[in-house]
Amino acid sequence: MADETSEDIWSEYDDKEQETRATRFEQLKQRCQAANIAAEEVAGFFDEGPALVIKMPCGRALRSVQIDTSDEAQRLLDVPFEKYRFVPGFDAVFAPAEGIVEASVRSLGSSTNQAGVGLAVLPKLFGPRDPSSKLRGHVRSWTLKSDDVQTETELTLRTQSDVLQALLVRNVRLVLFVQRPGIDTAEKAESMLVKLSDALFFQIEHLINVALGLVRERLAAPKISKSGRVDLGNIVQFPTMEYDKAPISLYWYGRNAGGMPLLQFLAYYQVLEYFYPVYSKAEANRRVRRLLKEPGFRVDKDSDVNKLLGVIQAARGGAFLDERSQLKATLGECLDQAELRDYLNGTPERIAWFKKKEIEKENLLKARPIPLADERADLVAEVAERIYAIRCKIVHTKAESAGDVELLLPYSKEADALDHDIDLVRYACQKVLISASVPIHL
Repeated sequence: MADETSEDIWSEYDDKEQETRATRFEQLKQRCQAANIAAEEVAGFFDEGPALVIKMPCGRALRSVQIDTSDEAQRLLDVPFEKYRFVPGFDAVFAPAEGIVEASVRSLGSSTNQAGVGLAVLPKLFGPRDPSSKLRGHVRSWTLKSDDVQTETELTLRTQSDVLQALLVRNVRLVLFVQRPGIDTAEKAESMLVKLSDALFFQIEHLINVALGLVRERLAAPKISKSGRVDLGNIVQFPTMEYDKAPISLYWYGRNAGGMPLLQFLAYYQVLEYFYPVYSKAEANRRVRRLLKEPGFRVDKDSDVNKLLGVIQAARGGAFLDERSQLKATLGECLDQAELRDYLNGTPERIAWFKKKEIEKENLLKARPIPLADERADLVAEVAERIYAIRCKIVHTKAESAGDVELLLPYSKEADALDHDIDLVRYACQKVLISASVPIHL
């Protein structure tokens, strides 16, 4: 018999995976149905097979858990996931009937891996590994108990949670457990988790200089199914254009600041700010040309020459346009109205976000809506106003003739809601960088 080819082996593997997955998906759907939890099959990420999306309760909303493989399905089958609810805003769950909260913890200062905890951190938290334990997955932990006998509260820091790993569909290296009677709502779970973790982590940081934080829920990047992937080698080209070193460094800094939305937004804003002198001078040049073309302008007339010098001096000194106007001028030079409209209308979620009115409860940022339905609207100017307003909220300056600006605090719900606006300012950065690029010189 001829040897099996690699293709045959993988084909056999795929068949077994699909069969096992279908069986486990059916078991999960039955458990979800019994617990009144919605579950549906969608296009998969792992291969051509389906994935199972389970809609878990998360406060007043639902949070999707997508299972792509049979192994992920088995991990969920192995835990009593039905009795858990997600804590809004965090990679954390709680069991109302038992008063238990389990939250993923990360090392602060590691923006490249939001849920990461450095291996060097664990010995500082738990001491050296027990040499008698040869198990790589040995669980290390310690527990603190309150002195309140009436409502005893336990805090446990440990290196494993089967429930969290199953529901977050990833490995979790460090977990904070809170156990206290009466944690039976999402609001109570969130309040208790934040209050206790802030106090505990500050104490740890003060004692051993290790900074920890809760892993916050972020909008997941959409998964691309196998059929939706592209052959990058046939699309990407040898570089023909280069970009200024300072703004492209700021751009990569913002791209790397995942999990820190305020820092990310400001990094992208600084990219735009870098080009203000270039594009505000373009506006100044137009005004100079208009002045010189006036029929009554005379080079031998002191008052006319002073007008010309005033325009030039204002442009050179940066006083020609205020910051808001410089942003508008920069975007006006680099963004195309039609392309911007296509971008803003790119997804239903994006449309809904930018159309929210300032008075709507769901509009956490209280930002002015963008009039996408108005075909005559100057979308570039509208986007410039929105970006500038959010920048003011972050740096806590005063808007011109608008009084105090609401402060956007780190780790607030308002800051966590910045995702679409961060994508918008990043889109603007890309267009400005492309406009300012020059032929590459090697």
